[in-house]
Amino acid sequence: MIKRIRFSALPLCLCLFSTGARAAMLAGMVAALITVMASSPASAQSDSSRRQSALPGAVDFGADPGPPAAPAPPEAELPAATDPVPAAPTDPAAAFPTDPAAAVQADPAVAPTEPVAAPAEPAPASEPAPGHEEPAGGHEASSGHGGNPWTAQSAMTVLSDGNARFVGGGVSCRDPQAEKNLRHALVEGQTPLAAILSCSDSRVPVEEIFDMNFGDIFSIRAAGSVPGVDQLGSIEYAVAHLGVPLVVVLAHTHCGAVTAAVQGANEPGNLGELLHKLDPITQAVKDVADADKINAAIYLSARRFTEQLPALSPVIKEAIDAGRLTIVDAVYDLDTGKVLFHPQTQP
Repeated sequence: MIKRIRFSALPLCLCLFSTGARAAMLAGMVAALITVMASSPASAQSDSSRRQSALPGAVDFGADPGPPAAPAPPEAELPAATDPVPAAPTDPAAAFPTDPAAAVQADPAVAPTEPVAAPAEPAPASEPAPGHEEPAGGHEASSGHGGNPWTAQSAMTVLSDGNARFVGGGVSCRDPQAEKNLRHALVEGQTPLAAILSCSDSRVPVEEIFDMNFGDIFSIRAAGSVPGVDQLGSIEYAVAHLGVPLVVVLAHTHCGAVTAAVQGANEPGNLGELLHKLDPITQAVKDVADADKINAAIYLSARRFTEQLPALSPVIKEAIDAGRLTIVDAVYDLDTGKVLFHPQTQP
């Protein structure tokens, strides 16, 4: 209020002085005014600082700060800003799987505390193979001489019944566990019910067309069912060491080897030698009508080879003479799946 009165009376006072004096006074007043205005911000800043110093916890920047206080020890070491903190699982059970299989999958080094799945109880080793029942006496391992429990008649019955199932589509249901047990039981020995000399044709899977299983058939194969030295030796092994009571020479319709022989194919190498063994067959059917010639040669080849086996092998002849072995010929029809047996007259 005083400042406002002082500045309002200033023009009246200046009128009482001369021009020079007024100029001097005005210059002095301007200088004083500038000094007052220059000093006002510092004072305001000082007043503001003092008001802040009066507040709790405020810092007086004008005062001597003194020695710095020792920092308080940190309560916990925090991870670096670049290292994210892992989030805790919302479900505590998720961090500890109770399924042993899941634990092993997560860490192969961790073994489950209990088995994931209990293995099926193995079937008895004496359980017969699917597809047929064994003859009285069981399925004992052959000692090499007389240990085979099969007879020619029981073997023929089993093979005929098995082929009937195959043709009718009612083949035996294969049980993987039972077959595994059967394989293990056969490790110690085999007692097949028959030895079958068949063609190597891929369309003639012997065990399939008779609905047989492991250990049932001693299978010997050659193109055209031709009995060479190797096939004869294999039959002799089955007869003398495995005691098979039945040998079947099995031909089949649409046989490529017999067809080639009948048509006079001239093949080089070993295949040519094999086809030449069919020359007696082709000569025997030379007067048959062309439409029936190949089929007639197929049936005749099975019969002729069956008749020749005793003459080609003293071991086979001895078993036949002793009544331990029967030989039959048969033909498998690719179209119907049927096997036609033709028993041979024994000497």
